[in-house]
Amino acid sequence: MAKKRGHRRDPLGILLAALLVILPIAIFYTIITYAGPSWDIIARYLNGRTFDSFLTHGISAQAAFLGEFTNNALYYFEPYREPLSTPIFAILTPLFHNPILPYIIVVYALYLLSARVLFKELKIDWLIGLAGITNTFLVFFLFVPNGGEGLAAIFIFLGLAFLLRKSPLSGLFFGLAGIAKYPALILLPLVLFLKDKKLIALAILLELLPVLAWGLIDYAVYGVPFYSYSQSISDSNTAAMPTGVYASSVVGVIAFPLAFTAAAALFFAAKRCRFRLRLDYAQKVLIAFVALSGLGYAAILPHNDPVTQMRYGFLFSLALLVAAVVLLCRATKDMWWPRYAVAAAMSVALLASLFYTYSTSNTVPVAYYNPDFNASIYSHAYSELAGLGFAGCRFVSNAWVPMVYAGYDAYSPFIAYGNGALTPIAERLLNSSGNGVNYTDYLKEELSYPIVVFAHIGVPESEILNLNSSRLAYSDANMSIYLPTDAGCYRD
Repeated sequence: MAKKRGHRRDPLGILLAALLVILPIAIFYTIITYAGPSWDIIARYLNGRTFDSFLTHGISAQAAFLGEFTNNALYYFEPYREPLSTPIFAILTPLFHNPILPYIIVVYALYLLSARVLFKELKIDWLIGLAGITNTFLVFFLFVPNGGEGLAAIFIFLGLAFLLRKSPLSGLFFGLAGIAKYPALILLPLVLFLKDKKLIALAILLELLPVLAWGLIDYAVYGVPFYSYSQSISDSNTAAMPTGVYASSVVGVIAFPLAFTAAAALFFAAKRCRFRLRLDYAQKVLIAFVALSGLGYAAILPHNDPVTQMRYGFLFSLALLVAAVVLLCRATKDMWWPRYAVAAAMSVALLASLFYTYSTSNTVPVAYYNPDFNASIYSHAYSELAGLGFAGCRFVSNAWVPMVYAGYDAYSPFIAYGNGALTPIAERLLNSSGNGVNYTDYLKEELSYPIVVFAHIGVPESEILNLNSSRLAYSDANMSIYLPTDAGCYRD
């Protein structure tokens, strides 16, 4: 009894757990404050803000997708984004001036709580488990670049926990994970472990509900069901990369799980005991989780740049890490000090990454590209546009998402193809708006927008319509401004 009571009153464990919880929040705050939010999480925020305006102001899908001003505010919506983050941002938007950091913290808190539920089912020591899920790789890639990965991880943890309870609700959680981040769809077959035919059928129904619902929305918007899913696959970059670059990406994904596995192996060796794999129900589920995640990661590797590979590798890293933490807990069973050693080591790693983040975030050009800063490259681009006589005018930019976030009337270069034809989504939205838009006049107007091209962020110059036939009006090391032959000022 004394040992159990001492475990409950564990000052060192409480201190280390607090560090493991708080240090990632400090990292999030440092990145968002100094370097600024990333492109993808900005797009998710804009989707949420616009969704809130769909409900409260009744703005049209056309106005949102085309980045138009309505009710003295600029709205932008990307309907092909995974949808689950949108209502969360919509809820947070009226509560905060800028809800991006609050969104990250809310998702992070739910991530910790869902992990606690899973760890209880797997009988994982909470301190060791907490050290595992707050490792530097996951802290960054789950929450900072996109925000959808961390949201998916919440439902993956809950799906696994309820699968271990042999509950068909696991299907609902896996389905929600699939509309939080598309790669999580590969986990849908896990519900087959329920064995009972009725439970499996109910679980499949529950996991397909959110997936099919999003497919119906795709059909309503695009005229093609599951367009968002297929576009996510077809947009992958298939450019060849050096073998060393791929190797570094793989190491980034598996390094922390391997470290936990290595630690477990050392403890097994120290205890002079053999690891015996007893394929009980929980272990079979974990093996399948790792196998499916690895299959998904292998499919992604040839199709993306190294950073995207590491972002999408979160699923494989998460699976390996859960298995490694289970292994480590088994290796350290009945030992009192390893949990402190592991938690202390991860606290030091997080603290080091916090200092590194702080020292590198407040530098040029990273901080220069933060849309929240008045002296950012985006405000500089707009002042140069104003100097050319285009103040308050619409313009095309290869970095339209952060420009919209910064409050400027930027316009996506992907509304029209290179041959001047409208893209299917633009055509459908314009056609369904019922406002009698003349396509020919619309394209002529688009081809008359000034063009702002940034050197270090945004889509390639080759994908910007009408760029080659336009006159270079301004250029520096960070950005260029081009004016079409018949450049004009258009306002909403």
